[in-house]
Parts: sequence; structure tokens; C-alpha cells
Amino acid sequence: LYNPDPERLPVFWNAFQQLFIDLYGSRLATVAAIQGHAPAAGCMLAMCCDYRVMTDKKGRIGLNETLLGIAAPPWLGQLMVRTVGFRAAEMSLGLGRLYSPQEALEIGLVDRVVAGEAVMS
Repeated sequence: LYNPDPERLPVFWNAFQQLFIDLYGSRLATVAAIQGHAPAAGCMLAMCCDYRVMTDKKGRIGLNETLLGIAAPPWLGQLMVRTVGFRAAEMSLGLGRLYSPQEALEIGLVDRVVAGEAVMS
């Protein structure tokens, strides 16, 4: 998104958001297996899944768009509130905080933290 083409940016942004909306609205059960860092779009993809498992390695997860000067779309803010509650969502969206696996589990951003490669089993 650095130095975007003004003509192509709206098309890209609409398609980008539609990907997340389609995943969230899928009739199939979806699982996010998070094996490392999942900032911004990675966190968005994970939140669109029904179940989120994250490895206990040094990965971080969260919405850090604010730190990049990008406002999260309203639907994403609503999804964050439904996932982690109002106050945690407010802190995440306002401060661009990235969480360790254990912190993400504590606020409900992930459903389970597992050792290393167990994330895929």
C-alpha cells in the first residue's frame, strides 16, 4: 500500500475486503493454523475463521494498522469486538498492539496455543 496507484487502489481494497468477508461467511468450517507472526491482514484472516490455533513459538498476532497510519474498516472493528470484547478491541485498534500467543489466548483472539508443529495436527 506504499505509494499506491490512485486508480487501482479502490479496486484492490474492495477485492481485499471481499476476500475476508467471503471467508467469514463461508458455509464450511474454517480453522486458522497460525505458525508465526500474524499482524494486520494475517490477524484479519485468522479472525474470519471459526477456530484459531497458534503455535507457542515467538509469533505475535494483532491489528497494527494504526501504527502504519491505516484505519481498520468498520466491519473489522466489529469483528474484533465480537472476538475479544469491547475494551480489548478498543486497545488493539487504538494502539496497534501485537499479542504473544499466551496473551492472545487470554483475550480470546486465539482458541488454543499448542507446542511447535502440533498446530497442524
